[in-house]
Parts: sequence; C-alpha cells; structure tokens
Amino acid sequence: MSDRKFNDLPNHPRFRERTDLDGMGFILVPEPTHCPKCGSAEIREITYGLPAEPPDEDRYHVGGCVVQAEESHCGNCGHEW
Repeated sequence: MSDRKFNDLPNHPRFRERTDLDGMGFILVPEPTHCPKCGSAEIREITYGLPAEPPDEDRYHVGGCVVQAEESHCGNCGHEW
C-alpha cells in the first residue's frame, strides 16, 4: 500500500481545495475558458450527483446522477465538453 496521503496532490494550477465540502477534499476545476461552440465566456463547472443544497447557478451546472466525461457547460448555448 502506498504511503501517499489524499492531500498530497500534484502542484497543478487546476487542483483547488473544495471549501464547500467542509474540507473533505480537492477537485480538478476547469480552467477559465470560452465555449468552443459559440465563444461565450458563460462557462459553468458541471457537478454530478444530488446536491445537498441548490448550487450557485453562475458557477455550477448540475449534470445529473451519472458521471460523464464532460466537465464544462456553456450557459449560453448549452454545449458540454
């Protein structure tokens, strides 16, 4: 078994501590970008599962119960990637 701990994450700019999970961990967040389909900057992070409370709709898009490969959602055209 590895001696590596959960909090020993790579020093990567896309890892960020998830403060809304009561310090339970880290997530890989999408880099700020524009939609590849329409060019909009209204990008939302897709979260999966049943949220405990309504998410901030300016920051998150609920993707449903089944985790998919898509990490980002365009708030303008609905494209997901």
